[in-house]
Amino acid sequence: MVVPGLTRPQIEMATKLVKRDIEDNHTFTNRKRGFHNHFNHHMLASLTLGASAARLEHIYKRVHRPMELRNLGYVPGIQITPGNIDIYRHKDALYSDWLLYYLETIKANGGDWAKVLEEYFFHPSLFSGNMSGVFHPLIQVGYGAEFECEAIVAQGLAMGSVSKPTFGYLFNTNGDLLGDECEAAENGTAMGSDAGMKDMMSGSMESNAGMKDMMSGSMESNAGMKDMMGKSMESNAGMKDVMSESMESNAGMKDMMGKSMESDAGMKDMMGKSMNAMDVKTMSDKMNCCRLANNKAGTSLLSILNQVQHDKSFVPIVESFTGGDPFDDFVKKAGREVSIYASKWKISQDPDAISLKTKEFYLAACLLYASTPKKDFFLAHGVTSAYFLPILLPLFSIKNQIRLLRAHWAALLAFYIVVGTPEIKYPSQTTDSQSQEGETERWSKIFADSIDNDDEHLAKVTRGLWRGSTLFAYPLSPKEKALLSQWQNDDTQFEYPWPISPPDWTSVAEDTLKQVYNESSGNPAGTWEKYLNPKTMEIFEEQRKSDAAAAAAAAAAKK
Repeated sequence: MVVPGLTRPQIEMATKLVKRDIEDNHTFTNRKRGFHNHFNHHMLASLTLGASAARLEHIYKRVHRPMELRNLGYVPGIQITPGNIDIYRHKDALYSDWLLYYLETIKANGGDWAKVLEEYFFHPSLFSGNMSGVFHPLIQVGYGAEFECEAIVAQGLAMGSVSKPTFGYLFNTNGDLLGDECEAAENGTAMGSDAGMKDMMSGSMESNAGMKDMMSGSMESNAGMKDMMGKSMESNAGMKDVMSESMESNAGMKDMMGKSMESDAGMKDMMGKSMNAMDVKTMSDKMNCCRLANNKAGTSLLSILNQVQHDKSFVPIVESFTGGDPFDDFVKKAGREVSIYASKWKISQDPDAISLKTKEFYLAACLLYASTPKKDFFLAHGVTSAYFLPILLPLFSIKNQIRLLRAHWAALLAFYIVVGTPEIKYPSQTTDSQSQEGETERWSKIFADSIDNDDEHLAKVTRGLWRGSTLFAYPLSPKEKALLSQWQNDDTQFEYPWPISPPDWTSVAEDTLKQVYNESSGNPAGTWEKYLNPKTMEIFEEQRKSDAAAAAAAAAAKK
């Protein structure tokens, strides 16, 4: 999704800076905590909302400070091949090697980045890493697919290949939920082996080659990757040719919001096209969207969330955290139980059913985010990653579409539990009811304020909510209505109104803007909330301060 009227200077600036980041920087910003490099996310989200070339350059120079980890070469003697993936996965020191591997693999496949993306995103040895890292690998490949840029796809796959497989305790190496295996065992049916736990344990036991070794690699050895990455960017229509379509039209936000969106298959189809505002006459058709349950006795997401909210057995597990990554700690202890809950959400192989389930997940992710009194940092990633589902799913087989949706849901459910299972509120409770009048102007101001804010997540959240306001702006098809008719009586445990109407989407976006601190303007409103329990939050903050002090000391030592 992109506003119309982007100019050549905007697009060329974004292309130059994204390329520079891929060439120069590691996927993590520091050694100790493994925080992900968000630069491309911030840059591309701001561009699509209309950021000027000057603002994009400001984001690069001022917002994203010089990173502790640099992408300066390969580990001597390492050559990744399809046969040694298990040996070299989950090692952050090998990020450059993984990036080169994926660039070369895409080239060997004639530039078919979508084929390579599906093969390696769902690779049995890599899937858990791709679904971890607070969804950052998923978000990164999502940007690559949206902009049809093979270099960004390669960057996202490399990010997932070196990420710690936190959520590997929720599903097996095939990407199927472990809860399905428990259900099959209860029913006396056989399923694949429980490889997820073994995979996770073996991954954590593998030795790390060390950042020092990677940094010792010759600067000259990195020239091959830079040359190949540069060619990928130059030959790829996603960052230049595709976006040039937006230059042909500058009809304005009002015109964009009033027209029908013809396709959501990728940035090439989206550029220059328009979004349709919510037709309130069709709302009754969509009120059932979250009653979705598969015709094989599946349960709706909000029903499952309601059950989990009242399950107090998770509380002592969450509170037992003593250090490290609170999500990793939790899923190690309770991953199977979370997966059993998650597996209640069934998806058939009917494409129309998958489409409705995608909408259900999107709504649930946004509802969780909107429900908290202050917007939660971790739940925000549910919104920013869900944004890419309508872009990514059409690229994959039916089986892999289902795997991605259910794995995404299981991981989001774990997030929800760790942040304290906040009470789920309906749209009428989360925001003040407002008239649809001025909707276009409100979005225009939201976009402008999101661009001007230095927070690296805000523009992404705005895009996620913007897509939500358009994803549900169309009446259900006859086939979708028929499916809902089959499903709606299967889940009677919990009633809830839906969907969020456009004024609610915009209100949630406006509430986020009011909350998030803007350092450049001195806005004292606040920042992202982290709804962790007090003990966990105290440990988390102590770790953050320690890491910051270590980074400052390291920087001072270099001077």
